[in-house]
Amino acid sequence: MAYEWQTIEQASLTLGISTRTLHRRITKGDLETRLENGRREVLVCLPEETDQPAIPPGPSADEEAELVGQAASASPDPGLNLDRHLALADDRIRRADLALSAFQHSLTIVENEARRVRTAAHAAWAFVGVLIAGALIVTVWATHNVTRARANTEQLVGQVKTLSDTVQTREQQVEHLRQETETARLTAARAEGELKARIELSATVEAAHAEAQRLTGAAHAKAVTAAAPAPATRPSLVERLLAGRAH
Repeated sequence: MAYEWQTIEQASLTLGISTRTLHRRITKGDLETRLENGRREVLVCLPEETDQPAIPPGPSADEEAELVGQAASASPDPGLNLDRHLALADDRIRRADLALSAFQHSLTIVENEARRVRTAAHAAWAFVGVLIAGALIVTVWATHNVTRARANTEQLVGQVKTLSDTVQTREQQVEHLRQETETARLTAARAEGELKARIELSATVEAAHAEAQRLTGAAHAKAVTAAAPAPATRPSLVERLLAGRAH
């Protein structure tokens, strides 16, 4: 058997008695009570079955009047009729108390359920708020990362474009240097040819000058020979060669 602290209404519903009877039993000391949060509670022994006992429906007003009439007609003693009438009224009050206790118990259960639902709703809204805040933070973080990645991409594209322009400029400079080198090579070859021609011309001039000097000497020798008296003897081989070259 389990024991539980319940309110007056819940205890009367659990025990199946009216609140008056419950108060009488409390007054006698049959039940243990306490004061919790300004509300009187009773220590009740719970039955093994959790289902609440069904509240029998009370008699209607017509049935009570009929019962009272039958009791009055059956018993000639008016005091006895009054006792029966009071018993019926007390029974009606007890049933009304039980119905009120059942209603209050149901209302308490509904209030507890509403409180649990309200608490669950608050928790759900708090969880939804946390999810929304997390989604907002993730969105802001993703937007920041995308913006930063886009800026880095644009910067890299600018650097690549600058490097491409630099490479193109270097290629143009290399091509210009290649053309200048080719022009210098052709100029050097032309200068070498001219120098070689000048050297050959100088050698030809020197050879011509030497030949002129030789011819001048030969002519001078011939003149000297012609001016001298003719020898009586035959000219020698050298004289004949000089004379033949002069001719």
